[in-house]
Amino acid sequence: MDAHRWFDRSWLICWGLVSSIWCFTAADHLSATFDEPHYIKHGLHAWRSGSYHMLLRGGTMPLPTDVELLPVYVWEQVRDRPFNLDTEFATVLRTARASNLFFWWMLLYFSWRLGRRFGGPWAGRFAVVLIACEPNFLAHASLATTDIAISACLAMFTEFYLAGRDKSWLHRVGIPGLCFGFALLAKVSALAFGGLVMGAFELHRLGQSPFFRDFRAIGLLTWLRTLWKETSAFRRDTAQIIILGLAWVFIYCGSDWRAERGFANWARTLPDGLGRSFMVFFAENLRIFPNAGQGLFYQVMHNFRGHGVFVMGDWFPRAVWYYFPVALTMKLTLPVLVLIVSTFLVRPKSYWHPLGLLVAILFLFSVNCRVQIGIRLILPFLTFLMVALAVALVQMLPERMPAWVRPASFASVCLALVMPMLIVWPHGLCYFNPLWGGPEEGYRYLSDSNYDWGQGLDDLAKWGEQNAHPDMKIWYFGADPRAAFDRGFAPIHSWNVRSEEEFLDRIKGQYLAVGTTMMYSNPSATPASAMVLPLLKSRQPVARTMTFFIYDFTEPRLVVSNP
Repeated sequence: MDAHRWFDRSWLICWGLVSSIWCFTAADHLSATFDEPHYIKHGLHAWRSGSYHMLLRGGTMPLPTDVELLPVYVWEQVRDRPFNLDTEFATVLRTARASNLFFWWMLLYFSWRLGRRFGGPWAGRFAVVLIACEPNFLAHASLATTDIAISACLAMFTEFYLAGRDKSWLHRVGIPGLCFGFALLAKVSALAFGGLVMGAFELHRLGQSPFFRDFRAIGLLTWLRTLWKETSAFRRDTAQIIILGLAWVFIYCGSDWRAERGFANWARTLPDGLGRSFMVFFAENLRIFPNAGQGLFYQVMHNFRGHGVFVMGDWFPRAVWYYFPVALTMKLTLPVLVLIVSTFLVRPKSYWHPLGLLVAILFLFSVNCRVQIGIRLILPFLTFLMVALAVALVQMLPERMPAWVRPASFASVCLALVMPMLIVWPHGLCYFNPLWGGPEEGYRYLSDSNYDWGQGLDDLAKWGEQNAHPDMKIWYFGADPRAAFDRGFAPIHSWNVRSEEEFLDRIKGQYLAVGTTMMYSNPSATPASAMVLPLLKSRQPVARTMTFFIYDFTEPRLVVSNP
């Protein structure tokens, strides 16, 4: 092994270990996020029963949970009894989170490969640093969720797709098709992201062809015929990759060979007649469910429907186009934002390559995304952005310079990138850059998985122990099963209270901890929320953890001071 290869591998291992330690230690300070109990419960059910029904019906693809819960299932077989999620949830959660680091290392490796492909050795090395130090990546690498998995699988798909474009069918279609299937098995959004990846690189290839720019000289009709001919191989290969990927997804997910109850119930609601009889018979005898189609259909429809969003301190009943662009200015670290702006201003041509075009296309795509519940949904875009930034940084430096300048420059940038990850530990989900007030103020601008995803119960428990306030009710955006056992879980949004007096009478004599996502999201989610939230915002909290405001209702007090 030559010195350069040894250095590259050592570099990758070093940053992988540093970031993994950050994730592993941070995970022990975080309670379960809203999604994790669902993944763990139904993922374990899949391992025990062989059925993905419970995952697919909610639109969750099985690959991340299979990987994250495999050690738990093996552990169960060794000890010869299943885990009780009511009493042993913490152990299962810790193991599943540690297993998610498999996808984290996979993401770092393929980001390194992509950086080398487009910008040489130093671009690959710097791509690793940019991702390994980014709080948004670290936060989700610390959890047993799906967002790092989809980012890693798409990076793998992109690398193998590019590596095999001019080779045999196996390398051009077979391996990319399998990788595309793995990306789909991680998350359904790979349908869109994977298609845009292939389309962006083909568009860049066409842009290098003379006919693509000279359509006026040859006439529009001739230009279109030539374009159709030029893209024939691309269309054929793309169709095969998609079909192969989908086939692998359906094979992997399998089926319980049962009828779909919802389909049958819908058929019975049809008007009497021959059509109803046929549909009822068809629905009751079409025993191919559950299958991957259920998960794909659920998520596609969910993306089309979208939902309301909290951004910039306001609640909107529908998605807004600027959500992700604004969220990026808040959630990316200040060093990264400075590097993006400076490279673009100093040398914009450093982004004039296929990866830069892909980043631009994915950015425009994010404007049209209707599911806006956290920057985690565009982590694949952030992956490609970080790699493109690494390439731009390398290209921005002059070719002729003293030998020590390049390493010294990268060392300085690395130090700047490391500082935010150290400062924000273990609250990576809450990271906001100083331009927006930092982690302490982020709840005012974004909610859900951007800040309070239910992960703050451990901090709240420590506050209760330190202040001897065991009689506490908790209203938060989370589903950790330990909340119902260890604390007085109070889903106030579902309470049947008709006035402030009823609410105060029910909560009097206790402390109430309210998660920031409940305070700052949909103010009229339920009649109880619409009535209680103005009251809480008019009171001065007696304390605060990172994601909870704590109110004292042991004695009446009213101080108008918004938290």
